Amino acid sequence: MSEVRDLQLKVLWLSGRLYHRHEIVEPHQHDFAQVQLVLSGQEYTDLTQSNGDDSVSVSVFATQLVFIPPYTTHSFHFEHETVVLDVKFDLQADIAGLIEKNASQHIFDVEDVSPFYALLNEAIPAEQKRFPAAALQLDVDFKQLLLSTIFKQQPAESSTHNLDRLIDINTDFPLLKYLQDHYAEPIQLPELAAHFNYSKNYLIRICKRETGLTPMNLLQHIRLKHAQNYLEYTDLSVNDIAIKVGLDANYLTKSFTKTIGTHPIAYRKQSRQEHERNITLMNTFNRQSQPQIKNSVQHPMD
Repeated sequence: MSEVRDLQLKVLWLSGRLYHRHEIVEPHQHDFAQVQLVLSGQEYTDLTQSNGDDSVSVSVFATQLVFIPPYTTHSFHFEHETVVLDVKFDLQADIAGLIEKNASQHIFDVEDVSPFYALLNEAIPAEQKRFPAAALQLDVDFKQLLLSTIFKQQPAESSTHNLDRLIDINTDFPLLKYLQDHYAEPIQLPELAAHFNYSKNYLIRICKRETGLTPMNLLQHIRLKHAQNYLEYTDLSVNDIAIKVGLDANYLTKSFTKTIGTHPIAYRKQSRQEHERNITLMNTFNRQSQPQIKNSVQHPMD
């Protein structure tokens, strides 16, 4: 069986290498896209668009990624020893345009670089063509990493997405871990500060620095996110859900309605309808090709 590749994004080349102090990569361009992830040290990158009118110089620090579109003249130089993961890849025009539209600033923070390290291990069996899907897996995994890195840093579109973001933010933050584990319990700021041996003002300051919210606001958002999940995936009443997330039922209703923009009961109905809806992603898909679902009645054997 021949090798299979992704049609939207095809990885061409990977490298993890050390650049030494004062090394320079001269200006050049190519018809494929490129990503450089700085693992340690610092990279200085100069970019010039194909029309020659848009030139930018950027400093790329450790755990930052720089995206270089096709036909963009670019060069690198290094003032410190720097370890870089370099990926070169083909992109179809539609997905290239989507990425470039959302990558105008070129640089993106990477919260966890370990999946990028794993790409190097995936590339070995892909290069050696050990099995037909090896390169396809590499394409798909890199595309998912690239898109999630780029779109994760776009502004959220709704309060619902904000709740998701707050649950997914850096779980190495001890206060967040504690609130995620104890959100159903009665928690007050003085007791919370005492638990971490901080003053209330200091706890508020570090929480706002890490999450953009005060500790009690963060707790409220965590509770509302769990309330969302209960409304979507269980038949528990609003009263029972309030108990499970550590809130009074009336307060939960008011807070949920204000933050999400709809009453909990209406949210449940809407989310159930969305989950049960048939979702068609391609207009050319023939809905009539779907098999009919019939009830199966089991009759006792005579």
